[in-house]
Amino acid sequence: MTGEISYMGQVAIVTGAGRGIGRSHALELARRGARVVVNDLIAGNASAVVAEIASRGGEAVASFDDVSTPSGGASAVAAAIERFGTVDVVINNAGMLRPGYFEDLKLAQIRSVIDANLMSAIWVTQPAWSVLKKKGYGRVIVTSSGSGMFGHHGVANYAAAKAGLYGLVKALAYEGREHGITVNAVMPMARGMQAEGNPIPDRHKFPLIPALADRTEPELVTALVTYLASRACEMNGQAFSTIGARYALAFMGIAEGWVAPTVDDATPEGIHAHFDNVIARDGALVPRDLFEELAAVNEAVAALSG
Repeated sequence: MTGEISYMGQVAIVTGAGRGIGRSHALELARRGARVVVNDLIAGNASAVVAEIASRGGEAVASFDDVSTPSGGASAVAAAIERFGTVDVVINNAGMLRPGYFEDLKLAQIRSVIDANLMSAIWVTQPAWSVLKKKGYGRVIVTSSGSGMFGHHGVANYAAAKAGLYGLVKALAYEGREHGITVNAVMPMARGMQAEGNPIPDRHKFPLIPALADRTEPELVTALVTYLASRACEMNGQAFSTIGARYALAFMGIAEGWVAPTVDDATPEGIHAHFDNVIARDGALVPRDLFEELAAVNEAVAALSG
């Protein structure tokens, strides 16, 4: 049996930590010994979480910076360096939901959601990256969503931002490998998420499943994040769904596909004739990165000449 996961001696930044899932992350990391930067735009919420951590014997500092901007992200990281001297863990939890059908979305709805969900992760992680790289260790978590991976109506702006985070995770995981930095995504569903105050159009299309009623606490998401962001976990470049205390890897794969015998056969008509092979999922590959896909294609093409 493994021992308890500890964060003693580590410094964590948690964005969007004033309430809900982010608050849960900050409290649990602090309980396990981390010194925490509690970031939230609502000063009262961030201060309350810091006070709660202090009342339990932990250490934390509040950051009221707007991490959807480059200066705000840099300030949140600077708060960690100035107060605690370093950064070990970055949990990008800040986000915003401004739903609406695609044709009705205003420019402000699109930009604000992309800035809050996608760009905030960039603006916080980038200044922290050099610190993690220099020390040869780091854990970065981003909060993505099944909306981005699998999609549903009324949240095109949000889905685009959350899908962008998956791409960011894959790229940073590659860059971080040789420096001891892992980067992963979580796709959570829990009570207290943004949708409660920002109803999605026609949400009645999603029936409430009674069995999940008692499995919506933010702490159930925090359990996964606490593991992924720890030294105990070396998984890198992956996304994990967490709904109702069910934890599962989510992934993007490549079908085995059809290899045109010659470049002259690579025509629209040729693709049409072999489209069943193009979309068949048997023998699908789940590449760790683009180069693993290229290697598989290279092998398939080389096999043609036998």
